[in-house]
Amino acid sequence: MEGAASIWHFVLTGIPQGSAMGPLLLLNDLDLQIINTAVKFDDDTKVFGSVSNEHDRVVLQNDPHRLSNWADIWQM
Repeated sequence: MEGAASIWHFVLTGIPQGSAMGPLLLLNDLDLQIINTAVKFDDDTKVFGSVSNEHDRVVLQNDPHRLSNWADIWQM
């Protein structure tokens, strides 16, 4: 941008965007970590659920915590 460029970084892991293998490489146990509803597309995951009381709120909030732990374990 305006003559500036980012420096190159060597990447140890990842999946090339738009690759034919991307969806196969992203098959994992991520869905097993989620109690509520999850929608995945390529490298994007959305988690949502209905909250009508404090218990529902806690259950929904626990999903991001579980996903964060999963990401730490898989170094993502």
